[in-house]
Amino acid sequence: SALLIGCGMGISNEARLLFSNLLLSPIDISVPTVIDADGLNILSTHYRWWDRLPKNCVLTPHPGEMSRMTRISVEKIQNSRLEIAKEFSGKWDQILVLKGANTVVALPNGESWVSDIVTPSLSSAGTGDVLAGLISGLIAQGLDTKDATISGVYIHGAAGEIMDLIATVSYPLRRMYGDRFTVAPLSVLIDPTRAARILGLAAGRNFSEKVTYVYRKQLEEADLIVVNKCDVIDDELPELHIVRIED
Repeated sequence: SALLIGCGMGISNEARLLFSNLLLSPIDISVPTVIDADGLNILSTHYRWWDRLPKNCVLTPHPGEMSRMTRISVEKIQNSRLEIAKEFSGKWDQILVLKGANTVVALPNGESWVSDIVTPSLSSAGTGDVLAGLISGLIAQGLDTKDATISGVYIHGAAGEIMDLIATVSYPLRRMYGDRFTVAPLSVLIDPTRAARILGLAAGRNFSEKVTYVYRKQLEEADLIVVNKCDVIDDELPELHIVRIED
């Protein structure tokens, strides 16, 4: 129901042959295809590749890959991200995701969306592969390529913001708790009432003064409170839970 190609693929002769035979040949793929990473690098080496690429693809380049595909400098791309994304989405007749701060999604019909998220978490190697996987997974679940791409970019950015916040929270707590500190799964980003139930907090029992102190002194600008499980119930495996505060 969907094809993702390029992530971790490399640019060996075998990889080039596989890519060319699969996507630049008369073979009918007949499924929406997301092309990322080395798939884009291989694509950029073919003359007028856009005339041979199947329709309904999603291309997800970062500025360096976009530069190789367009022969335009990274600096110029970064100075005109929206305009260049829209121009080449139309030229190539494919959905284009220009990754980076304020990721751009451009459609061949001229429509475009710009993410309002800027986060250093998404500049780490491999996070682009995560975005490509998100988009492919959403397509495989039944979304069309447009909705899957926009939704994938949003989810990817939101996850990056959460990781930034967790990293900010983690630093002072790691200094305080050392090896006892762990970050719970994102599924525990929940409301305080449910958190109390999960933590086994008895009715009327408050979080410890130590945790309150950490929150007040270190996390005043955050919308999260950190609860140390061993501060509210007896447990042989102390674990920190991050709980969203609801107004």
